[in-house]
Amino acid sequence: MSVREIHKTPLGFLGMTVFGFAATAVCFLSPPAHCQAVKPGQVPELVWPGPPEKARIKYVGSLSSESDLFAKKRRGLKEILLGKEDKKVLALARPIGICTDSKGRILVADGLQGFVLVFDRVKRHVSVIGDKGEGRLQGPLDIAVDPADNVYVSDYRRRNVFVFDREGNFLHMLAGPKELENPVGLAYDPKNDRLLVADSKANKILVYGPKGGLISKFGEAGEKEGQFRFPTFLDVGPDGLIYIVDTLNFRVQVFDPRFQYYDDFGIAGDSGGQFSRPKGIALDSQNNIYVVDAAFGNIQIFDQDYRLLLAVAEGGVGPGQLTLPAGIHIDDGDAIYVADTNNSRIQIFQYLR
Repeated sequence: MSVREIHKTPLGFLGMTVFGFAATAVCFLSPPAHCQAVKPGQVPELVWPGPPEKARIKYVGSLSSESDLFAKKRRGLKEILLGKEDKKVLALARPIGICTDSKGRILVADGLQGFVLVFDRVKRHVSVIGDKGEGRLQGPLDIAVDPADNVYVSDYRRRNVFVFDREGNFLHMLAGPKELENPVGLAYDPKNDRLLVADSKANKILVYGPKGGLISKFGEAGEKEGQFRFPTFLDVGPDGLIYIVDTLNFRVQVFDPRFQYYDDFGIAGDSGGQFSRPKGIALDSQNNIYVVDAAFGNIQIFDQDYRLLLAVAEGGVGPGQLTLPAGIHIDDGDAIYVADTNNSRIQIFQYLR
């Protein structure tokens, strides 16, 4: 069977060995999560797939506000009698793009509040980037960091990419006047020291040096190879291949490091391996490809031959469920962070190698 044929294979027809387990007749819209019995009030342990297969993805938890960084304490007598003292808590409203830096901090672009929230789980502190001065954001969508922990934020309202240092101080804007129409997804390519920006309105990918200056651009409107209809998120693999979610063509296009078309996978549909509203994309340490679908409320995982391995999560508001998810990021330890946009939180999973 060719790769092209695999692209169009319904999930229920698959009979292959993936992730080290046999995948046969998997239910797509209700993925095979296994939930262990728990006591009332506890968060259930969710894994994909369920027994008897070996679990490969585990639900870890969620992050929505500053309060989530602290262990819940028993209420004291003063709080019981007088009530809890009001305190302003930083919280997510509409998370869209997400990434982590070398210190393990979680950076989230909040499109509704117009700034980036930085969750530091070590210091148990939340800070804000892009809320003042010349670097004030208005419509942040995605976020990326370079090896020096400089922070890049796309802003569709200001039509540019803002650059901040690791402390959140504004440095400069990346693009020149009128170079970007609607910047969305960002991906930093450390091997070639450059930042890729998906411009959904222009149907192009623009490439910048870390200090600014347009290096190259590719793509145009259309449905053919190398053309786009509303490109949104993108990622760069360790081999330099560039994976771009071509949202309204319902596919992922792959380009080589010289920006030449290499391959693509995906078609419109509601079966496994097909897309309805693909958004975020990321690769794990084994080069498996994770694609978030906002309409399905799940994450589809593909191998390097674009064969569907597993569907994780489902639509909903509970643990391990997603409602109109957007961005996804996988860190060096294979922790998976998903922007659960309409549930105003980050859902965290773990790839079990």
